[in-house]
Amino acid sequence: MGLLLPAGAIGDRFGRRGVLLIGLAIFGGGALVATQLSDPTTLIAVRAVMGVGAAMIMPTTLSIITATFPPQTRDRAVGVWAGVAGGSALDGVGAGLSALGLAGIVYGFIEGPNHGWTSTPVLAAFMVGVALLVAFVGWELTREQPMLDPRLFKLAGFASGSLSVFVQFFALFGVIFVLLQYLEFVLRYTPLQAGAALAPAAAIMVALAPRVPKLVERVGVRRVGPTGLVLIALGLLVAATMSTGASYWTLLGALVLLGSGMALAAPPATAAIVGSLPDDKQGVASAVNDTAREVGGALGIAVLGSALASHVGHLGPHTDPLVLVDGFQAALHVGAAALLIGALLVFARAPRRARRPVAAPATR
Repeated sequence: MGLLLPAGAIGDRFGRRGVLLIGLAIFGGGALVATQLSDPTTLIAVRAVMGVGAAMIMPTTLSIITATFPPQTRDRAVGVWAGVAGGSALDGVGAGLSALGLAGIVYGFIEGPNHGWTSTPVLAAFMVGVALLVAFVGWELTREQPMLDPRLFKLAGFASGSLSVFVQFFALFGVIFVLLQYLEFVLRYTPLQAGAALAPAAAIMVALAPRVPKLVERVGVRRVGPTGLVLIALGLLVAATMSTGASYWTLLGALVLLGSGMALAAPPATAAIVGSLPDDKQGVASAVNDTAREVGGALGIAVLGSALASHVGHLGPHTDPLVLVDGFQAALHVGAAALLIGALLVFARAPRRARRPVAAPATR
């Protein structure tokens, strides 16, 4: 996650095709090695190497799409990408500050239920994380060729799109995490059954997302994107009505709302981000899109998981189903509240019509 922004900048500077091929080689090689391993420590190390490859792959795939397709078909291509996916390149200081800052905040949310939200380790993690992110912003503002210029967030499309992506995946990743616990420990699904039960949401996203750009052209991004966030929130609220004897039909209704909302929200948000910057900055735009997704997902799992853990404590076969349902419902309410707040902010900030710049925006 911390390497997404540097990887996007490397692609802009040295060539996206080469970065993509190297990333694929690293990721594929790591996956091949992982199939032969049984030691957990070694496997984790190999997975970390694969993460480096993945960080090189994700920004370049989107930036190649946005730089290759002509304007009249670009939004449709981005819609397909969004459905399937659901500066200075050697800025080591900026990369380190951003990665460590995010790690501190995520650690704080994960350990909050275990140590207490006012405990010294948790408060220290939050304070260090925030301080490092503030330092990252200050550092980037002083550089002539920043890895990510914070002033780009003054652009309405860039800011609203980034916020929307963040909120979407904050909810999606967090909800998937708590839903799986509910399905396995309350409804007693096997892991395979639980994964298959959530598949309709992904199918709906893949089917609907490529059709959303035409809808955006007719009614505008300010209506489509926030509506999608509201639909996701409604899906969470429907899921929150489930208790120990819930029917799968209730879950299916929630998944239909969730998948439809993601299909409406993701393509215009991604298009707004990449459409705010010129072709020579598409690596950075793609990296910001990926970073917003990964940071949102990590924080979603941490925050919603913490809401669940605050009620349940240790999860296991002997967990009281009623207690777990209480935590499950609390986590979904947190996610729904974040989505509704995000929808209001995105509606207020989003441009009425998407437009693509022909030159880099003046940031100085």
